[in-house]
Amino acid sequence: MLKNGICAAGLFMIMSSPALAEDGGLYVSVQAGVRAVEQQSAQAAAVMIDGELDNGLYLSGAVGYKFKSDGTGFRVESELAWRGGNLNHLDVNGVPVAVTGDGFSALSFMGNGYVDFNNRSAFTPYLGAGIGMARIKGDIDAGANSLDDTATVIAVQAIGGVDLAVTDGISVFADLRYFKALDTTMTLNGSTGTGDIEVDYDAYTVGLGVRMQF
Repeated sequence: MLKNGICAAGLFMIMSSPALAEDGGLYVSVQAGVRAVEQQSAQAAAVMIDGELDNGLYLSGAVGYKFKSDGTGFRVESELAWRGGNLNHLDVNGVPVAVTGDGFSALSFMGNGYVDFNNRSAFTPYLGAGIGMARIKGDIDAGANSLDDTATVIAVQAIGGVDLAVTDGISVFADLRYFKALDTTMTLNGSTGTGDIEVDYDAYTVGLGVRMQF
């Protein structure tokens, strides 16, 4: 009798664990973090610009839906995010130049999909990917060459992280994201006139967030 009671109590605890009670529903999340130092480059016919940015701020908010699952879980969401960072130094055709401005920043609207690897703990690892649109802004003043332009392009990202259940409806999470804007073209104002340049914009971000499910 006692043995059966202990087994029943243990089964109740497992089934009531927030990590295993994978109910579906709408959720909202907010996240803040750091965009890692990276090298940004821009290529024109006769001008090659290489710039390095300081660590910058990363902010995002998302609205999503989590599908009910007894094992591996799935989520989809819409995300609005901003990545910024001040310019550290700039080389034009391999020659360091004095520079001012905010460098490159990105405002993005992404559709993301996630796979949650549910297990018998409060920690849930996850992987995700996203695609959407990004507005890339360039702000560089390097004397004879300057850039003050924006471009709206397709962007993609890859995501990996871990979620920690705090209550049945609230969790905290941390993840690493790689974000890349595709085919970004801007106008460079140079000493010999203006011309289009191809901007190679990508960013790594590390962030902490809070998610609330309804």
